[in-house]
Amino acid sequence: MMRVYLPKKRSLYVVTAVLLLFSVFSSWSGIFYVTPSWKVVDPSDTRFDPFQLDFRDYMSPEYKTFNDRCRVVQTVIPNGMSEEIVDKILVGSAKSWVISETESKKEYLNHRASNAFALFIGSLLPIAYGGRSILVQYDKNRNVENVMCGYLSGPFDFAMVKYKVKGK
Repeated sequence: MMRVYLPKKRSLYVVTAVLLLFSVFSSWSGIFYVTPSWKVVDPSDTRFDPFQLDFRDYMSPEYKTFNDRCRVVQTVIPNGMSEEIVDKILVGSAKSWVISETESKKEYLNHRASNAFALFIGSLLPIAYGGRSILVQYDKNRNVENVMCGYLSGPFDFAMVKYKVKGK
């Protein structure tokens, strides 16, 4: 019968396992994401591609406030844009998801529009930390009429989101 040798210093294995798990979760969450130097992130630049929108690109100091990030969304999604294109940008590129929808509006949620801490904690336990809510109002032709940003802060707000999604 073969015996498995375990060293007396099990703490070394525990520390190694914890560091390994932290590395896996942090890389999965995007907490250490770095915007490529060649990528144009200024939506007012003519070279900007809205189909490459990633909210993690806007965690730099120049976009430090919630209102700064909201202005980016409002620039990327101008009035008159069709719902189909908005979905391709927010759901396809920016990895948001639709949390409620009516005839005249659609609400999207995105963890990546938060800070790095929210990315990490939100990826581990989404109900523990909120994200950014983007409410797009449409006219009768399903073109953008108004874009508003909101903030979901934690368990209570996520309970409301869960209720909205189930209520569909």
